[in-house]
Amino acid sequence: MSASTKLSTSVKALCFLAVNPLPKNSNEIADAIGINASKIRRLMAMLGKSWDC
Repeated sequence: MSASTKLSTSVKALCFLAVNPLPKNSNEIADAIGINASKIRRLMAMLGKSWDC
């Protein structure tokens, strides 16, 4: 997955979560934005690691 695809997918996921404030699992996020749930989990893990700087 290229950096621009990761960024685009991450933004889509974060926008979905912003509009839907209740907790969502990776399957719900994946269904909403049209991507595999395992990719969502990897991206969210990367975002979490970068947040802990």
